[in-house]
Amino acid sequence: MATARVGSIDAIKEFRAYMAKFQEAASVGLGEADSEINKTINWLEGQQQTFWTGQIRKRQDILTRAEDALRQKRIFKDSSGSTPSAVDEQKIVNIAKKSLAEAQEKVQHIKKALRDLQKQLTLYRGGVGRFSNAVSATVPTAIAQLGNTIEMLEKYTGMAPELAGAEMGGSDYASAAAGGTAGGMARPTDETAGEASPESQPTASDAATDPAAIRQAVPKTSTLNKAPAMAAENFKPAAAELSVEQRQSLATNFTGDPLSDDATAVISTAALNSGNLTFLRLESADDKTPLGWFGSVDVAGDVEYNSVTVADLRKVRPDLADLLMLPAGWVAIISANGLVGLYDNQNQSHFG
Repeated sequence: MATARVGSIDAIKEFRAYMAKFQEAASVGLGEADSEINKTINWLEGQQQTFWTGQIRKRQDILTRAEDALRQKRIFKDSSGSTPSAVDEQKIVNIAKKSLAEAQEKVQHIKKALRDLQKQLTLYRGGVGRFSNAVSATVPTAIAQLGNTIEMLEKYTGMAPELAGAEMGGSDYASAAAGGTAGGMARPTDETAGEASPESQPTASDAATDPAAIRQAVPKTSTLNKAPAMAAENFKPAAAELSVEQRQSLATNFTGDPLSDDATAVISTAALNSGNLTFLRLESADDKTPLGWFGSVDVAGDVEYNSVTVADLRKVRPDLADLLMLPAGWVAIISANGLVGLYDNQNQSHFG
């Protein structure tokens, strides 16, 4: 059965919220830009063009009256029979003509400004069209899809917490190691962790290749925590080194949260001397000191364990460093031929 690897539903929610804020800000920005353009057009067409068109009519009337006055002054003679001076009337006509020309020029400038503005508006809307469509259509669709995704993931985690908990790194030892139901971050108790009835105890032959049996063979939490430290020079597993191709595949396709250098890996003495080596990535209760368990698959009898820091492990066996990047709950099996098995926390194989 295929399972989903979900890092964080909260991260999806946060991203969806940012997208909604972006849509709102972009919509406001586009709306303000359109509003300013419309205000400018309305100002030119409504106020300015109307005003100066009216000024042309008024100033034309003033000019007409001034020209009539000048004509009357030139036609009629005074009581002495002389033609009176029309200098003042001529000045008034000249001023009226200049004023009318100013109003006519204003109207021409307004018409030109409107033509230029319409051209720029066409270019602007053509340039911003795709962005505007994305803001009004694509982004809302994406927000809705993210909402559906969040809803499905929440249903998924609610219906199958043992799947989602381990994938999201939020499972306890029991769910990561034994495939149990996730129930918060608490460690399993010594009375329940790593225990199985005699009838259900895995045999060595079964556990060598069965990831479920390997999970059942996980030691108790107290055993892991009490494992004495091993000197780095003594950490020399007999299992073959991983090939370059295997390491590249691990690093490219199967990466989870990295282990810190001071995290601890626990290994059994039997596993050190065996050609077979199992690796199961566990997570601690406080999520600060993850444990990588290198264990023997032979659960019969007393087993001696030692611990080694991740930093020392990387120095002595750098080929195993990529295994430390596996997601929590994954199982890797190494033999004389290198990596021969890789299983996710639902025991689905990812090898070959």
